[in-house]
Amino acid sequence: MDGDGLLDLVTPAQVFRNTSTGIGNIGFDAAFDKSDVAGYQIFVGDVNNDGKLDIMGSDTDFKVALNTSTGPGNISFGAAETIISNFGRCTGARAADIDGDGRIDFFGSQGGDNRGASTRNTTVPGSSVVSFEAVEYWATDDPSDDATYGVGQFPYRLMMADFDKDEKIDFASPNFMGATSIAIWRNTSKVGDIDFATVKNYQSPGSNYRIGVGDVDGDGFADIVTKSSGENIFSTYKNISTGPGDISFEARIDYRDTFSNGEVSGIVIVIWMVIMFQILHFQVLVPVLYGYLEIKTSRVIPSCQLQKQRTS
Repeated sequence: MDGDGLLDLVTPAQVFRNTSTGIGNIGFDAAFDKSDVAGYQIFVGDVNNDGKLDIMGSDTDFKVALNTSTGPGNISFGAAETIISNFGRCTGARAADIDGDGRIDFFGSQGGDNRGASTRNTTVPGSSVVSFEAVEYWATDDPSDDATYGVGQFPYRLMMADFDKDEKIDFASPNFMGATSIAIWRNTSKVGDIDFATVKNYQSPGSNYRIGVGDVDGDGFADIVTKSSGENIFSTYKNISTGPGDISFEARIDYRDTFSNGEVSGIVIVIWMVIMFQILHFQVLVPVLYGYLEIKTSRVIPSCQLQKQRTS
């Protein structure tokens, strides 16, 4: 946040400046309060293209706090500014250049209102005056599937990826209630106009509340992993999209354990590279990581406790 090359921690309540001095020496300054943006979900992005990461989020009103840091060791933010009143409470938050105009826009999942919400950034680069267009809302359930699968409700957390490789950022959220599913919004935006195709839903276990995305199997497409809080299951959805304009996933595979308090908030992405050692004439498989995994449980679970189940 202050441009010193160290990753700092930003929460909905506080900011911690990273003071680590090298391998084995992790340290953080005492936290300072930054609780005026949103108390539940926030995200960071360079709103005004000044090279600094700003904070944004919405409990009811969409707010932005500009990063006013003056250099290494000096993290500071301006007071949170209300940009859009009555934007809606976000249960998930992400920021990305949705329409390809070079500015960071905002997208939030809004569980209590059963929808996604987007707003397009119109801030002049380098300006301290932040501006966004009026909010637009996107349904979290495809009504054409309701007769067969029921109505998915309460989109919880939110992740983003270019699922169909059309160079546009798409969004995905787990519907936590009703006919639980993964809601996927395919980005069809053009410069100056944020737009999404009709949401697609993929059935999920009940109480589906956490989600991660990443290329799990190394085929170049972003896959999805979710976690249920009610069925002791985390699930994988393999991306089988055929290219731009087509987002498709295989039927999920469920993995069971005996604990209910797990979370998935990222994915380990492994590409197995075969490295030939010409002199010794043998080969080994080396895992190369392109992401991260965060699965939390109350204790370590041996792999033998996981049961693989393929859904119909």
